[in-house]
Amino acid sequence: YERAMSNAGGPGVIVVAAAGNESTDKIIALGTISAGETQTVGFNWAATIKRSQKLEIWYPGTNKYSVRITGPNCDTGEFLVAGEFKSYPLSCGRIDITSSGINALNDDRQILVSLNQPTDAAAAVGGWTIAIRGDEVGSANTPFSIVCGEDSNGLLFTTNIDYIETPTILTDTATATRNIAVAAYNTNYSWETGAGAFVQDPTHGPLTDLSNFSSRGPRRNCSNLNKCPPIMKPEITAPGAMIMAALGTDAKKPANALTVEADGAHVAYNGTSMATPHVTGAVALMLQKDPTLTPERVKELLFSHVQTNSFTANLATFNAATPTMPANPNYRWGYGIMDVKAVIDAMGGNVTPPSASDDNHTGLWFNAAESGWGVNFNQKGDTLFATVFTYAADGKGLWLVMSGGTKQADGSFSGDLLQTTGPAFNAQPFTPLTGANVTRVGKLKVVFASNNAATLTYDVNGTEVTKAITPQLFGKKSDCSSEAVTTNLAGSTNYQDLWWNPAESGWGVNVTHQGDILFATLFTYDAAGRDMWVVLSAGIKQADGSYTGDLYRTTGPVFNASPFVGVAAPKVGTMSLSFPSGVAGSLNYSIDGAGVTKTIERQGFGGKALVCK
Repeated sequence: YERAMSNAGGPGVIVVAAAGNESTDKIIALGTISAGETQTVGFNWAATIKRSQKLEIWYPGTNKYSVRITGPNCDTGEFLVAGEFKSYPLSCGRIDITSSGINALNDDRQILVSLNQPTDAAAAVGGWTIAIRGDEVGSANTPFSIVCGEDSNGLLFTTNIDYIETPTILTDTATATRNIAVAAYNTNYSWETGAGAFVQDPTHGPLTDLSNFSSRGPRRNCSNLNKCPPIMKPEITAPGAMIMAALGTDAKKPANALTVEADGAHVAYNGTSMATPHVTGAVALMLQKDPTLTPERVKELLFSHVQTNSFTANLATFNAATPTMPANPNYRWGYGIMDVKAVIDAMGGNVTPPSASDDNHTGLWFNAAESGWGVNFNQKGDTLFATVFTYAADGKGLWLVMSGGTKQADGSFSGDLLQTTGPAFNAQPFTPLTGANVTRVGKLKVVFASNNAATLTYDVNGTEVTKAITPQLFGKKSDCSSEAVTTNLAGSTNYQDLWWNPAESGWGVNVTHQGDILFATLFTYDAAGRDMWVVLSAGIKQADGSYTGDLYRTTGPVFNASPFVGVAAPKVGTMSLSFPSGVAGSLNYSIDGAGVTKTIERQGFGGKALVCK
């Protein structure tokens, strides 16, 4: 099977495979055996198992082992020797044992035990043992291993499991030599659900660390290393927890409703099967640039250009002279975290990222690995208004604005970054902002590589932060284009933009509108005059055309924290927005019982406006 998978690859055909999710499952038993010695290994058949099970042993062909199986109230009664097959019809089920001769593909022998559940399933439940006798063993204390299942839903060993991370358990597609085996690491643990913000306990380990479920290598060595030479698996790592995926309308609904996004159309999944598509997509981009790439050339490019972080210690180093087994193999991360941009850049040539020079980037942008902060852009031609929503050193909300970022010769936008103070959100009258309330704290620069990727750099009183950001998509994306502000926007039915009250400068609300869902970020001030921001995470369209939902005030780590963890989002009220036209609206909200009603209008400050359908 492995050879067939390898032979499927070739110029323009690259196979990428999930390493597996079994690092915490006790499904392999390890030990040693000497000539004439018998080793007994225990395993358990749980009441939840409703199907037949298997045990499998591969061992050097120069040796000969025999096995005996004992279960609840049943026993094969003999050791079946190498090279024989026998079926045992017993009260605990039929047991078939195949003990092969030497396999010509790897010079190994195999013992395969099939446990066929009886009609009375309870008869198989309980403790079992498999006894291995070393009839012929070339040297004392020769290692052996037994595999009992694919995951923790089957048999589990109860002895010979003295390991923290399950070793040498990889999916069959991942172990093929020419295939790329992908491990998973953690990039997300919080998201918006229909019930509001949800923060999952770090079940899979800390953010940016290897996912604790991600299967560890190496690939099992066979007796004849010329036929199946040692190879490091997994080879590369990509995001695998928790990844937002499409939730099909006919898919089985998740047992935990909190894994479903607020739009009801996306669900948070984990697994190396979520990491693998990231690498597959990267390989597709590589093939788009050079359709003749072979698996070996793709591996060289991917493995020579990787990212690292504080958890990626002792990574393997790619060497073209030893492409399958580096001198310093790492059976957890492989060569490191995939860096697709570095790979594409290394390929050179004439293909460049799509130009973003004429695009409009109005909307909410964020970093998916650091949910809990974001930046709203409002672009009118060559002018960009940016509102950064993050946290101060005490964990309270901090919002900063670039009120007039201008387009530079290199296509970036930059300008001064300002922090303001003002009257409490429910003050009457709300005194307009003056220069005395505005403090310049630094600069902001944003480089848009495409419609879907940008780099944000800003500093606050000398502390600089650089973040990779992407647009936040949580519903059906609108059909938007840039048009002159002279366009009549009154008939617009998409309200994605910056809204304010011109008579009350100093506060505003950024609206991200996709389908029948609004995400709104209100930036204003608390009773002490300090900047404060709250979010309407899922404003749902009502029968009267308004958008209504719960309002949250978040706290979190200081803006330059690394890693960026610890965001909390308690509910503080509700918000409703209605729009009698495409240029005028009404805002109603409450925070801690204090209600506010405001008239609002689109903020227009020159150039082109975003017009959406």
